[in-house]
Amino acid sequence: MTYSTVKAAAKDSLAVGQILSMVELHSRDIKIQEATVTAKKFGVQDAKLQLLPNLSVFAEADKASNMPVYSNGLLNKPEQHDVIHTLYQSGANMYFNIYNGLKTKNLIRIAKLDQELAEAELREQTATVKLKAVHLFFDLYLQRIWVDLIHADIKEKQQQAAEIKHLYDKGVVLQSDVIRAELEISKRKMTLLEITNDTKIINQQLNVLIGYDDYFEVLPKIDDLPTENSSLEEVVEDGLKNAYTESISTLHLQVASQKVSLTKSENAVQLGIVGSFQFSNPQIFLYPYNANWYNLGIIGVKASYNISSLYHNKNKIKMAKTEEHTAHIHHEKIKDDLRSLLFEKYHDYNEAKSYIEIKEQNVSYAQENMRIIKNAYFSQSSLITDLLDANLLTLQAKFELKQAHINVFKTYYALLFAKGNL
Repeated sequence: MTYSTVKAAAKDSLAVGQILSMVELHSRDIKIQEATVTAKKFGVQDAKLQLLPNLSVFAEADKASNMPVYSNGLLNKPEQHDVIHTLYQSGANMYFNIYNGLKTKNLIRIAKLDQELAEAELREQTATVKLKAVHLFFDLYLQRIWVDLIHADIKEKQQQAAEIKHLYDKGVVLQSDVIRAELEISKRKMTLLEITNDTKIINQQLNVLIGYDDYFEVLPKIDDLPTENSSLEEVVEDGLKNAYTESISTLHLQVASQKVSLTKSENAVQLGIVGSFQFSNPQIFLYPYNANWYNLGIIGVKASYNISSLYHNKNKIKMAKTEEHTAHIHHEKIKDDLRSLLFEKYHDYNEAKSYIEIKEQNVSYAQENMRIIKNAYFSQSSLITDLLDANLLTLQAKFELKQAHINVFKTYYALLFAKGNL
């Protein structure tokens, strides 16, 4: 037995709920976004560290030459002023911010919003992958149903072809009828080959999302049809609160607003506590100098104001306000688009449900038509083309009924996604 044969033998029945759980665990797209969220969390921690004082230490060793002093002018030989040639210096500096126009707090707030935004995008990414998996799951189910219908139809058509050949042997029908019946079976077999290949492709794509081997055969298990009992108004209201695009747009608006505050803080006075300590040799801080080690500590309050910020920051503030205004307009557009999407998905779902009764009736009509045409053909009152058309119509009606059921599931989950509840 070959490797591929062994792999092909592995199969399992899975429900849509199991598929959704497995997607969350194995999707690479979701894991990428989870890593982004983790990085944003470190960004928040880094921003909070800006509240701590800035500390630095230093050490220095220098060698100085004699100092020539041109007492009699530059054109005359200078006198050599003896200096202390070896200098050592070490120490520490500290700056603790007291006030900088709330710049640090704005940076922390923006970092937190970036984290929330990444988490909102993670929820959207997770739901997007889930919706993709759901569509593959139901497409796979429909393909397998289609395969079963084709198999059953081929079996029935082979029996029918045998009956037609029996009539031909008796001289009741033409040889062309036999050929047409066999040709129809051949067409069904070609269709079956195409559907089987498509089924393998869909199955493999689903396996990638749920973490299964490429050759694992998923057998979709379908529950009863889902129901959405909310009114259109309730669906829209729920969607405007919970939709993924709404949450992301709201956070983008908050970030834009916070950036305005951050830009304004550049115009503020900065106030902080400064301190330094040094341990050095020689002592040249105060006169008279001394060629011995000494230490000195200084602490105080430092206030500064960047006057150039009044004109350097002027257009930056205007730009930040413009971006905030643009984000506000974009947010309103998102809500408009969302209302339209919810309206569309709600009616798509109800339309899909209403089709089921019609498709069930179509199957009844097609089967009755098939019975009448078949009796008419074998009683020599209709043509082979009528019989083949009736066969195809019955097969198509059965498939469309199954497709109508699957469309209810698909539109239901599309509605959940639009509402932000998938």
